[in-house]
Amino acid sequence: MGVKFLATHFESCHDACKKVSIQELADQHRRIYKSQPVIVADGTHIVSWLYYKKEFSLERIYGGQWLQFVTILKNFQRELEEIGVKLVIIFDGTMYASKKQLWIQRREENARNITSLFDLMLQNNKEAIKKCQDLPNSLKILTRIAFIELNVEVHQTNKEVDPDNFIAEYANNNDDVFAILSSDTDFIIYDTKPQLCLFHLDLNSMQTILYDRRCFVERYLFIQVKQLPLFACLMGNDIVPFEVLKPFHERLLGQKSYTVSKSTKKKRNTAVIVRKICELIRFKRWTGDFTRRGELEDISEQVFHQKYEADLLYEGLKAYSTHSSVPMLTINSDADSELVKEVNERHFNCKTIYLYNLFFKKEYASQEALEDGSKLPSALVYREIRQRCYGVLFNCYNPMNPIIIENSVVIKERCAYKNNNLNEPELIQPLPLKAFQSVCNGSHVPRIQDLWFKCTKEEKLKVFWCILQIPMDFNIFMTLPEDQLVLSCIVNYLIGGLNSGPLLEPLEVAVFIAQALWKPTAKRLKELPLPFVHTTAVNLSTLFVSGIMAILMALETCDFPIPATSAMPWHFFDGKLFHFLYDEAQSNPSVQKLCKDQDQLVKEFYKLLPLVTNNTVYAVDKLNWKDILNDFKDSSEH
Repeated sequence: MGVKFLATHFESCHDACKKVSIQELADQHRRIYKSQPVIVADGTHIVSWLYYKKEFSLERIYGGQWLQFVTILKNFQRELEEIGVKLVIIFDGTMYASKKQLWIQRREENARNITSLFDLMLQNNKEAIKKCQDLPNSLKILTRIAFIELNVEVHQTNKEVDPDNFIAEYANNNDDVFAILSSDTDFIIYDTKPQLCLFHLDLNSMQTILYDRRCFVERYLFIQVKQLPLFACLMGNDIVPFEVLKPFHERLLGQKSYTVSKSTKKKRNTAVIVRKICELIRFKRWTGDFTRRGELEDISEQVFHQKYEADLLYEGLKAYSTHSSVPMLTINSDADSELVKEVNERHFNCKTIYLYNLFFKKEYASQEALEDGSKLPSALVYREIRQRCYGVLFNCYNPMNPIIIENSVVIKERCAYKNNNLNEPELIQPLPLKAFQSVCNGSHVPRIQDLWFKCTKEEKLKVFWCILQIPMDFNIFMTLPEDQLVLSCIVNYLIGGLNSGPLLEPLEVAVFIAQALWKPTAKRLKELPLPFVHTTAVNLSTLFVSGIMAILMALETCDFPIPATSAMPWHFFDGKLFHFLYDEAQSNPSVQKLCKDQDQLVKEFYKLLPLVTNNTVYAVDKLNWKDILNDFKDSSEH
């Protein structure tokens, strides 16, 4: 929940920051508990930390260096495995109500940064590469599936609690867990297992800093461990905002503190505020027990000069309790019990990403993307696919005629794109499943429970194809190998799946196909020179990865007629390679050049292009591709 200034202050308390060997801690734990030691890691922090590390040199502007990143994840897991430590990772799986406004604020702030970045790309290309701080679109979501591919145990939250709370509770309930790995100092506040600082982790020595909670409170704060949540609430966090506490902090500081120099002012002020808050807690003998209403009103009176902020303090303190028995979400409908159980289990184990929040909250949310604000946002490009997913998930279609929607449902969508007000969700309803009758010969649209538990793979693929509503002929769709299916569907959709017309130029289609055929190693991708950053290529990378997310929702809806791993970008897309080929194609649009002068790749290119462009205006029998690629050969020539 982000306690204001806690990290900086804690690390000035040197005795509470202990350099430790993870292997030694694990060995000690193994001797005591006679079982494999487990580290539970904060998924959001792990992803950011690994992608941002300078030694891995993953530029963020290109839209994802996916294969390189998965290789980094694999090495990270192997380092822990070699010292006998099992890794368990927990991600945020549902947004709880009190965090919604903070989520909106962050989306708006990040959107402003993206607008500035696109302006900078046009002015100073190299500076734009350095300045881009946005993680590639959907990285934190797709990393869950990457870890599953690597056989790492991965979970996501399924309760209306802060993910930190969920992680702390998980650690407390599992004796095998000996530490929590995170950069979030909130874990100092929770009464849970020791925290190992991710920020200070040395991957070569597997050493880091252990934050000693007891030493911190006894030798520096002079309060009790159980009073830490109250200390956190009076310092300021996501629930009790720092801004609300500012008058209280100014009273604690007095006028003298403002005479120090600017360079030391913040650190000095923080130390004074920490000391005086702890003095007040001791003097008043406040316990920080959120069940003591009288005490909360007394604290509110002292801090805010009014009693009604006791409710705010109650919420803030309760958020740190790992014993509050917050129940999982329930569904208020006649939904099949087996289906509900399956949705719960798949969500908790990261087998699905979207269905839990759709089933239990009828909500969908997407963060801002690194895209050009003057173009159609990816959230709207793929909305129609989501709408058909909603129709299938909630059994909205007339069984005999899927063009008729009988039992409509309203989904609250909060999608961060330019000029969209996130404070008010967009109310979105299902769209008809128009293509169903063309492939299903008059059969009924299966109910969701039948689709999952009774239908064959081919029947699931038919519903999946109908949800996408792509121009590509179903028979051609069925011939595509799994490692080319997702790329082909996305590009085919972007050419002919929208009423607005193609969102890709023919040359861009060729680049998408070529980069998928390269199949480079992570080492080869790392050695590629940094390509020039074209704003169009940045936008296209984002648009493509957003398409992967839409495909993933459709696959989840249809019970994965192909494995989720087949839809992952590290098998067929790399942002840096896409930019590299896009830049080369601007000056030399050649099949040979795109396919690195390798005959086998050229052959595969000519085989895949007609499939990807099938039934669109770019089909090889409709468009003169010789006008696009200077060495293009017709079917009679190759």
